[in-house]
Amino acid sequence: MTPELIFRASQIIRPDGVNCRKRRRGRRQDLHEAGIFGFKCFLLDFGLSDFSPLSSEQLKAAMAEIASFDGLLIVHAEDPDVILANPCPPTTRYADFVSSRPTLAETRAIETVIDAARSAGCRAHIVHLSSADAVPALAAARQEGVRLTVATCPHYLALSAEDVANGATQFKSCPPVRDAANRDRLWQALADGVIDFVVSDHSPQPAGAEATGQRRLRRRLGRYFVAATRAASGLDGSAKPRPQPVGGGSVDVHLSGGFNWHSR
Repeated sequence: MTPELIFRASQIIRPDGVNCRKRRRGRRQDLHEAGIFGFKCFLLDFGLSDFSPLSSEQLKAAMAEIASFDGLLIVHAEDPDVILANPCPPTTRYADFVSSRPTLAETRAIETVIDAARSAGCRAHIVHLSSADAVPALAAARQEGVRLTVATCPHYLALSAEDVANGATQFKSCPPVRDAANRDRLWQALADGVIDFVVSDHSPQPAGAEATGQRRLRRRLGRYFVAATRAASGLDGSAKPRPQPVGGGSVDVHLSGGFNWHSR
């Protein structure tokens, strides 16, 4: 994003230098015309009070609005009801964390996105697909003509759950790295053209800066992982299950540095 585009977008979102949250509604088309590539949403709470998740009805309404100017809606697709039904106990076992983010959470959320995109005629993009179980529904929707693109992440293609040691919180992402058989199916979906991109907006850290303690993790990763350190995954031994935030930032940074970090 160029400095000029950032400035133009800031004048639309915050024309008087104040966070105009209510005034953002109805200004998406202005942002689109200013050059903003797409609008991201989550279907579950990920820990930031100023970035609320969308319900199914809100998702449909957002898609209807964005479709009216042929914009793009970018979706983190995990179903909140499935996540809440699979709480992670106090544990350091990676397998327990993976069980708390089952593949059903992704497939159900993706089905919700497909239905809404089909109805609204909206362009939609699924970010960080980790469950190969969702591939058949994605392939069928694309064949049907639903305007849908899909991305997976380098770590989902390079790693497998079997290789993650218990307590290795540096491997935690949402959705999680899954088993080797799932990884192989993701590679096949990429080869078949169902998956369009290999990118990530997950927050990497250099190997020497990886933090293991809760206080160090909070200090190094900042606000994007505050909810994580407050205990949603259970990997730090905490009891309260809660969906996790993941960091933002430059795709270039994550492609150049993140793949090396995740694949060590």
